[in-house]
Amino acid sequence: MSMMFRPQLLALEARDVPAAFSFQLPDGTTGHGTFATPAGVDAAQASQALAVSDLTVVQNGLEYVVQPGATAHYAYGALLGVTATATGPGAPVVLANATVQVGGYVAPVAYDAADTQQSFTLLNGTTGTVSYQIPWELVDFDLASQTLSLANFNLNLAGSNFAFGTANYTVPPTVLFEFGEFKGVNVAINTTGPGFAYTSVVLTGINAVVTAVGGLQFFVAAPPDRTALVIDFSGAGNNPLGYEIRVRADTQAGNQADISFKVAANTSGGVLRDLIYTVLKDKGFDVERSGDARLIVQSKKKDDHLVRVRFDGDALQQLGAIKARGVNVGTVTPKLNIRGAE
Repeated sequence: MSMMFRPQLLALEARDVPAAFSFQLPDGTTGHGTFATPAGVDAAQASQALAVSDLTVVQNGLEYVVQPGATAHYAYGALLGVTATATGPGAPVVLANATVQVGGYVAPVAYDAADTQQSFTLLNGTTGTVSYQIPWELVDFDLASQTLSLANFNLNLAGSNFAFGTANYTVPPTVLFEFGEFKGVNVAINTTGPGFAYTSVVLTGINAVVTAVGGLQFFVAAPPDRTALVIDFSGAGNNPLGYEIRVRADTQAGNQADISFKVAANTSGGVLRDLIYTVLKDKGFDVERSGDARLIVQSKKKDDHLVRVRFDGDALQQLGAIKARGVNVGTVTPKLNIRGAE
């Protein structure tokens, strides 16, 4: 008989830690961890060993203390693995790139170094992470419902990667939008394998159902963890006269930007996007270019929500062509203001 659980949740997020790993020991217990890509990764170098300062290691649902000297290893910019030792209530967890040793057990480690993540934690302490690259350049802000295929989807769970092109999809991965607002991911994966503890993972929007061997199901539902505003400047350029624009952005924790600058006559929407990219990035926001004329803006820190991005200027006709959509969190909604009008 199946039983239903509502486990601890980790939220859907614009990925804050661009690397995750997991493993499953021969006794069935699992472990996982995350770390931010260290500065200095060089795609031209055949071998690199870089210090990692924010590594987390969880074994059997309990967090371990990572000892000094944790190192991430790369070859031509590709992550090979991590070497580290973490101590806790049980035997030390010793990571050696592709393997982990815990007591008398040795098991392979699966790494995922992608850019975007949805994560979920099951009642038994197992954490799964889902990575993909949102194709923001294809998002249409005018469509009430839009579904886009994901060609770089990966599920990292209990020491295995279920990647696009190799995983057994019963529903191919897609990302969902409503009027340009991100609504989650749809995918179903048959994860049945020798010795693997889970038979399937199904994501519907921001809900997930993971089924263990024997039919036990874990249900998770994760709200957005950070706000991310996507701003489209494609129709906001080519004003025949120069003008001044003021850009203001705020986060819930009080990080602010307030910059005024001149925009030359006939500046294209893409160049305007690049100008605003520069001023916001210099003010400590997480800003990313997308497509020819789009900008993705969010706070650098997890749980620090973006609450406003405002543009004021004397080229109202051109500024009025700016569109904005994104990922919202509860009652905290990113707002685009043009001369005080939302």
